[in-house]
Amino acid sequence: MLKYFLFTAFLFCGFQAAAQDFPRRMQDAAYIATLKAVLDYKLEDEQILEDLAQLRTNEKFNAAVEKKIQKLTNKRQKNSKNKRVYQILVNAGKNIYNELN
Repeated sequence: MLKYFLFTAFLFCGFQAAAQDFPRRMQDAAYIATLKAVLDYKLEDEQILEDLAQLRTNEKFNAAVEKKIQKLTNKRQKNSKNKRVYQILVNAGKNIYNELN
């Protein structure tokens, strides 16, 4: 847990220092990296820890999530659903990034 906290703190410091320094083409990546760092940190939140443990062992839930993930692609040529999901992630990361500044 400490390594996640330190990693998250490092990312936040790095992003704050480079808030206006990263090129426009890297903004999406910065927002998604911020989102991932916050998610990794919040997965250890006491409020949801017990529920997450139950979900991780729930085969029906895991199968449903895996089925949903298979609809996505990480290739450059993306379908419209993948583009919408990508934009949702970027917007969420941007909101969190701006909230934490």
